[in-house]
Order: sequence, then C-alpha cells, then structure tokens
Amino acid sequence: MARLLFSPLIAVSTLNQANLIRQLCEESGIECEIKNSITVPDTWTDADAFLWLTLAAPQFLSDAVAPALCSPKPHAAYVTVEGLPTRAMFVSTNIPRLRFVAVSEFVRKCLENAGLSVERVVHHAVDIEQCKNAIRHRNATRRYLSQKYGVDLDEYCVFMFNGRHDPRKNVQGLLQAFKYLEAKGRKDILLFMITDESVKELMNMEGVRERCFIEATTGSLPYHRVLELMAAADYIVFPSFAEGFGLPLLEGNAVGRPVLHTWMPPLSEFSSQDFNFTWNYLEEVEVKNAAVQTWLFHVYTMDMLAEMMDYAADIYFNHREEYDDYCEKAFEHAHKWDYRRIYPELLRLLGFNVKEKIIHVEKSVKEIEIGG
Repeated sequence: MARLLFSPLIAVSTLNQANLIRQLCEESGIECEIKNSITVPDTWTDADAFLWLTLAAPQFLSDAVAPALCSPKPHAAYVTVEGLPTRAMFVSTNIPRLRFVAVSEFVRKCLENAGLSVERVVHHAVDIEQCKNAIRHRNATRRYLSQKYGVDLDEYCVFMFNGRHDPRKNVQGLLQAFKYLEAKGRKDILLFMITDESVKELMNMEGVRERCFIEATTGSLPYHRVLELMAAADYIVFPSFAEGFGLPLLEGNAVGRPVLHTWMPPLSEFSSQDFNFTWNYLEEVEVKNAAVQTWLFHVYTMDMLAEMMDYAADIYFNHREEYDDYCEKAFEHAHKWDYRRIYPELLRLLGFNVKEKIIHVEKSVKEIEIGG
C-alpha cells in the first residue's frame, strides 16, 4: 500500500484541512500517517512521500529541510502566511530548496516576493457531505440557541462570526459596527461568535451587552459542531483585514449561507459577488506586529461593515426570495471546493495517482433542511 507521512501545524483550521487530506488518502487506498514532526530516519522507512502543512516562516519550515533534502522521495511544503515573508528571513538557509505549494495566489505572490519558488497553488477545501449534515441540523441548532439565550431566532436576522481575537480578524470593528446599528435603532439582529474568551472584555469595553453572544471559544468544539452553528445563522460575517486563505468564508458558503466580507485577496479568489455581500477596501497598509512580522491590512471603516450588515438584514426581512436564492447559489458554488475535487492535485504532486471527483448538487439547501 502506498504511504504518506504528513506533518501539519497544530492549529484548528490546519488540523481540519489535514483531516480532509487524510480522509482522501484513505478513500484512495493510501496509508496516511500524521506526525508531529518528520525526521531524517523517517525517510529511511517505506513511506513514499512527505508533506508539511504549515506557515511560510523559518521557525516552522526549518525542521522540514533535512528530511526533505536527504531523500529523493517526493515532498511538498503546503503553506500559508500570516505576516509578509521577506528575503531576509531565508538568507543563509536551505529553506528555498523546499518544494512549495501555496494555499492561494495571494500566498504565491508573497512567497515569490520573498525569493521562494512556488510550484503550484492548491486552495483549501471543504467536505460537502459534512456540510450537508450541518444544514440538516439547522433547525435543531436554532432551537437550541433560542432556548439557551432566551431569544426566538426566527424573529431576528442572525449573524455568525468564527475567528480568533487577533488584530487581523477585526473583531473590535465588528463589535463597533454592531453597536452602531443598535444606536440607529436596529434591534432585530443577533450576533453569535466562536472566538476567544478575551473578546468578553472587548464587548464590555465597546458597551455591547445585548443580542451579542460568545457561543464557544476557538478550538473548543468538534469541527462538525462549528459547521452546525454556522449553518444555524442567516449570514456569516467575516470582517478580516488580512488572510492567507480565509476558510470561514468557504465554510459559510458550503453550509448554504451568504458571507459578508471585504473584496480583497485572497478571498476574491474563491468568493463571488453574485451571492456574497462585499465591499471594497480603501487602501493596503503594512502593519507591524510587535517587531516580529508585518501584516498587509486591507483597510476599511467600521461604518462600511455596519452598512452592509444593515443592507443584508433588510434583504433577509423584506426580500426573502432573493435571500433564499443567495443561499442556494452559495451552496452550489462551494461544491467546486469539495476536498475530493481539490486535494487530488496535491496528492498527484507527491506521486500518488488520485483523480478529481466532480461533486454535483443533488438537493437544494431548503430540501436538505426539510429532510433534517
């Protein structure tokens, strides 16, 4: 049996993608062993190829150099970025000799600007079958949230945010937009969040106390439950200034929900303005992060986000057929990023003969909900 050794970064979204790659391997007759690290002695085993899924930074890539370069077997470093990599990071290292696969064209550009050669771009993926199960649980999850928080979700337009409390994610801007809408008299929206515990302090600081809830902390829930909570919302709000990929946008569409987000790279690579609610950023700004790294922010103002949330709520309440059509289009669009269609390309780069599978829409979002 063909065998892959695989070392993913220990991070929530990275591990979820690692599980999809492992799942495809198992379905394709490839033994996949996930390890914390791959060492030179591992290259002496019967493994046929080696894969790292990590950040494009020296502290995360250095351990891959020796095993990758000491063996003639195929390897790939499948990478994303948080901050902007620079040429200085990789001076006097063998990291540029690794075989790089980027998660987005934006990441490819960042790596090439830092002097690294990128062989291919392979986007992240979703499991459409798992997302269908989340949609089936939509009504039950909404009842659970209604009972837990003492509000009838059917009387509100429900927004969901899933992301860490990190300056790149712009949680503060989201809370300010929510408070702005409340001050304007918009009392018919709810905001649920899967985020860090520290956001509670931010909520107090911004004076957001009603109709805004932290349902769970990042990493505390199994992946299927995160998808169920996203499916229970009416919209996913994704206020980020900077992303290497932006998986919650793709996940939101895959559970049949339109997403509110800035039209910026790399989100514009796999989103669509036909059904998602987008706005243009005002400028790109390089932001220093404690002298450790530099982020490239796609800056916009809080009122731009607030106006889009206001508009989305109006569509939900007053143009329901239009809203339902957006949900169906989002769900259909996300089928193009099913792991059985996306990740065969990555495995073929490693020498495994795996073919893409085209996933067709079999039932509408509404039909799946009713069936659930």
